[in-house]
Amino acid sequence: MRLSLRLGLILCLLLGAATGAAEELDRLRERLAGAPFTLTADRVEYEQTRDLYEASGNVRVEQPGGATLTADWMAFNAVTRAGVATGNVRLQDGNDVLTADFAAIDLDTLEAVASGARLDVSDTGFVVEGSELRKTGENTYAVEAGTFTTCRCPPGQCRRPWEVGARRANIEVGGYAVVRHAVVRVLGLPVAYVPWMMLPVKTERQSGFLIPRVATGGRNGAEVELPFFWALRDDLNLLLRPRWLEDRGFGSGAEFEYVFGEEGYAEGGLAILGGDDEVDRDDVDTRFSDDRWAWWLRHEQPLGRGRVGADWRATSDNEYVVDFQDLDPKWASARFLESSAWGAWARGALSGSARASFWDDLQSPNDLDRDDFLLQRLPDLQISLLPVQLLGVPLRAGLDLRWIQFQQTGDRDDIGGTTPVGGRFFDTGIDGTFNTHEPDATGAFTGGNNHLDDFVTEGGPEGDSLFQEGELLADEGHRVEVYPRLSVPAQLGPIELLVEGGMRETLWFSRELGSEGRRVFTGRADLRTRLERHFRLGRVELVHVLEPRAIFSFLEPRSQRESDPFYIPAGAIAPKRLLDADPRLLLRDPSDRLRDQRFLEVGLQNRFFAAPAGVGRPPRQVAQVRVGSGYDFEASRLTNAWLEAELDPRDNLVAELIFGWDPKEDEIDEALARLRWTHPKGHSLAVDYRYVRNIPQVFEDFAYDDVFDAFRSGFDRINQLGASAEWIAHPRVEFFSDGYVSMEAGSVRGRVGLLLHSTCDCWDLITSLTRQARPGDTRLEVSVRLAGIGLGGL
Repeated sequence: MRLSLRLGLILCLLLGAATGAAEELDRLRERLAGAPFTLTADRVEYEQTRDLYEASGNVRVEQPGGATLTADWMAFNAVTRAGVATGNVRLQDGNDVLTADFAAIDLDTLEAVASGARLDVSDTGFVVEGSELRKTGENTYAVEAGTFTTCRCPPGQCRRPWEVGARRANIEVGGYAVVRHAVVRVLGLPVAYVPWMMLPVKTERQSGFLIPRVATGGRNGAEVELPFFWALRDDLNLLLRPRWLEDRGFGSGAEFEYVFGEEGYAEGGLAILGGDDEVDRDDVDTRFSDDRWAWWLRHEQPLGRGRVGADWRATSDNEYVVDFQDLDPKWASARFLESSAWGAWARGALSGSARASFWDDLQSPNDLDRDDFLLQRLPDLQISLLPVQLLGVPLRAGLDLRWIQFQQTGDRDDIGGTTPVGGRFFDTGIDGTFNTHEPDATGAFTGGNNHLDDFVTEGGPEGDSLFQEGELLADEGHRVEVYPRLSVPAQLGPIELLVEGGMRETLWFSRELGSEGRRVFTGRADLRTRLERHFRLGRVELVHVLEPRAIFSFLEPRSQRESDPFYIPAGAIAPKRLLDADPRLLLRDPSDRLRDQRFLEVGLQNRFFAAPAGVGRPPRQVAQVRVGSGYDFEASRLTNAWLEAELDPRDNLVAELIFGWDPKEDEIDEALARLRWTHPKGHSLAVDYRYVRNIPQVFEDFAYDDVFDAFRSGFDRINQLGASAEWIAHPRVEFFSDGYVSMEAGSVRGRVGLLLHSTCDCWDLITSLTRQARPGDTRLEVSVRLAGIGLGGL
């Protein structure tokens, strides 16, 4: 409570209905002249012998700052300004309230000693009760035989969910409560004794221990963490995270976050586990050190007309992301751990960017790691000029410039006595290792053909002199691209036409192959129009905007040779649906191996708008449907027929559909269907189905590595059903779930849980059961959030 003792009391005595004589009133004003307070009451009487004033009935003492004292009865001495009050004593400043059965008060300072008292620090949620509570100064109190809690239980509930009892305590509102001989009670039962502790009694950030976090799972066993929050500065937080893992040992971690200016921020952390008990350092086949660690950083800030930032992360080994929960869970199923630092700016039609990227291969155990053969982009610089008009004629010019330095971190000259093919890549097969360096089914390195990627014995990709995705790259160097373009826009009545031509020049500066160049000619013609009509569907008036469109695109790499340097391989599977929907993506394919492309794409976009939801608001789009197909002149075949649709018939219902049909194979190539419903009360339900006919084949089947225990070879498509739901069963009870099941791989990932809010508004309980797909593990976690204390788990 912030009872401002520095505010002076201003005298103005107002007597109620039953007052003494007029001369008594004058005498009272004279005696209390300069006494800074305002007093009102139903009755005020004066006893001259003791110079004592007695007020009764709706007694109210008030100061200009807003602090007030109310009671049923009060008596005070006009000279000493000391008094007592009884009956519904209430001392209030702002939202903070002290109530008591009896209080002795100094009217000049409003310092008080109260019995049977309750201090309600509403800004922080704390309620303090004590047999005796002394107001000792500005915002400071001393408590005898008191309790502390944030529980505000409804009438009739005699046992609070939690409270801290104290023999003695000193409180600074806006600071801390220092408690001695504390007993922590849950539902009235004592569960812990602490000789000395501190509790935050303020709304601002404060340093202190948070509730311990505890979880259990099949991979690490029981986990216990005791986090400590340290408010270093107004703009800097630090969270220290000492922890114990039953199967692995003791570790520690730290997380920080800071802000600067209006838009700059950063967050990051470090985690260390020295001497992991699950990793045997004396075993010659140990794949990595038993000292495990990870660090991460996310930084972003404005700089002039642009922004700069970094998103960097690193781990001690490839299994760290699945053994521990420090990094974002998405990295547990990622093939690479991506890091980058970047900057971007724009001014008018001109923009530029600089980026340094680093990729860590997570697909292999460390003794088969391919990190040394990944081409890191250090740096990647781009400058782009959007088409601008030239010399007042309808001719527009655009330009893209790009320079990338590709750099490897390891020795690329020799692997097992084998040299790279043409100085460009090692013909290892998709696993990135040679037979003489591959383990058998037991994990032993005995040589021989242990994997089914040998071209001679199995017909696989190893040794066929052709590059396959997953094989190791051997070259490094620089690549420069210059891509000028000229375009002519035209309007022919209701028809819009754009014709564009360009020449993309690529220069390689290779460590292995020297300097080479390639010239690629590109062009496109884009023809479209828009039609609109109004109609009614039942009682709903709609506007239909129809946009037919035809695009012809071509790409011709005239001077490309197979022996050219090789930094960016072509994807194993082209993004057909994206290319079908927008063939212009072909013209910016960054690969070092391009083929002639000539596409004609015909599409039809439909958009439907309903009346605005309110005055001054734009029409509301309720549906969008795009369909199309085309012809591939180089392959002499029809391209995929595709459909993209989004329906928003109501604010709380959204349906999406993406569909691609391969007319050559007469099969569905890709499908995605999603439906989401929300309710004003907070309920929600979402279901989705995803299908992709072809996916790249990558090497993950390490027989001796339990990270891939759930891996099943022999499937080549995605066939997955997912769902998520939230149900508010009661204002204090919520159920939630999300997950997916793969009908091809047989893997399941999901989570179900329950969230309970206490009736006293002082705690939340979150229980969740999670099934992970990689690795196959089940994790149970129960988290408790106490109001005013912090977030943790039990």
